[in-house]
Amino acid sequence: MGDRRIVVSYLKPGLTVEAASSICIERCGAQCCQGPLILCLSAEEKRTFKRKADHMGMPVNMTSFGESWLLKFQDHKDACCPMLDSETKKCLIYEDRPQQCQSFPVGPIEGCEISSD
Repeated sequence: MGDRRIVVSYLKPGLTVEAASSICIERCGAQCCQGPLILCLSAEEKRTFKRKADHMGMPVNMTSFGESWLLKFQDHKDACCPMLDSETKKCLIYEDRPQQCQSFPVGPIEGCEISSD
């Protein structure tokens, strides 16, 4: 795979997709997975998310919003995404994470290594 660059207004200039993914996997402090954030899921993503959460014995609260589903981090333990490992700060479903998570950063996040300030 070549040196792909993506145009995302909040990604640090010149950062490749591969480099950003590596930073997220290896050194992320999980700022994008905590606080007063809302994750918007498609119906298919909701089914996958719920199935994985049920398999892990995690309670998940979601609200229907038209054809989408909203997951408010503040409704869950420690105001975090329920799929965030509280000790390692890594995503428990990284390979199957929702599109919104794959598209990060969608806004500037203070302290995030891949987000422009």
